[in-house]
Amino acid sequence: MEDAEILTLLSDRKESALARTTERYGPLMRKIAFDLLSSEEDAEEIVNDALKRLWDSVPPVQPKSLGAYVCRIVRNLAVDRLREQTALKRGGKEKPTSLTELEACLPDSFDPQRLIETEALAACIDAFLRAANKEDRILFLQRYYYGLSVFELAKNRRQSAGTVKTRLRRLRLSLKDHLTKEGFDL
Repeated sequence: MEDAEILTLLSDRKESALARTTERYGPLMRKIAFDLLSSEEDAEEIVNDALKRLWDSVPPVQPKSLGAYVCRIVRNLAVDRLREQTALKRGGKEKPTSLTELEACLPDSFDPQRLIETEALAACIDAFLRAANKEDRILFLQRYYYGLSVFELAKNRRQSAGTVKTRLRRLRLSLKDHLTKEGFDL
């Protein structure tokens, strides 16, 4: 079923829209949540919460891309859950490696888990990514937005893990230079 049809079902308040969304995007939703949380149970709970949030938001929201909209909901919910789990006062787990890698590129006053909430920084990173070539942009987003491991990235690209690590390191250094030139204190 196409996205437009699913959105019509959602607008018409047909519960079958949730089943259709799960059929089409369920594996991707679970993967995004699992990659951030490393827990099948948490990932499944995030997917269910995302479906509820989708149900509650459409209408009035009419996303241009259902897939992107659903992925953003899942990622935001998973990051929120991760924040809860990593709160020092609760003794949670450490941050995922992908977020730790970005810390060196960001100003000291920013927490990488709050990256999306910081509009000026997000706009600067968007400009950096728009200027990057397509392959680097995809690599960056898959690692630092979707949380794919270096091993998964290497496998998907049929490259060695070392090659992927080197490309990511160069991207981070370029991002750091870009942010410095834009006036962010690092």
